[in-house]
Amino acid sequence: MVVTVMFRGLTDDELSALQDHLRQLAWAYTRQTAGLGSTEPYDTALVRADRQRTADQAHDSEVGTFYQRHRKEIHLQWLRMLGHLEAELAMAADQVAMSAAAEGANFRELGDAWGISRQGARKKWERVIKDSAAPDVGDRVRLTYGDGSSCEGTWEATPAGPALRLDDGSLHEHVTGQVRRDVIERSP
Repeated sequence: MVVTVMFRGLTDDELSALQDHLRQLAWAYTRQTAGLGSTEPYDTALVRADRQRTADQAHDSEVGTFYQRHRKEIHLQWLRMLGHLEAELAMAADQVAMSAAAEGANFRELGDAWGISRQGARKKWERVIKDSAAPDVGDRVRLTYGDGSSCEGTWEATPAGPALRLDDGSLHEHVTGQVRRDVIERSP
């Protein structure tokens, strides 16, 4: 039995709900850093789909007074939390793009998933993907040269730079330049 999985984009309502959840999460951490509650995003404040913040009517007068006196600081802290969230999302996107590329996704597919062009995806993730494919010390690596010749061994770091320890024990130092490096097996 073959199962086909089809993913779809978010509907407008789903996108609005996602936006609300992300804002609520940042707001919850803002409240926590001010000492006003837990990080449960749904306990005190809501951000509506129309992007207008409305305070929950359940605030007692003491908390309400605190908000009135410290509105600027609260908004700045909320902005900080959104900045942290943005940075975390960017790192997560890089990691997922690397994983997708490792599974065979090309830049067009990455761009389609991110909502940008193939060229935009290449600009955004080429270095990240290239660096993730670079061998680590101890990895089993195959080098293939332009003339079709190849060799395999264990990737090493030497004082002169990276090298490949061939199966016969010799050290092969020509591992950069016009050579294709394929990681055959990652070291544990």
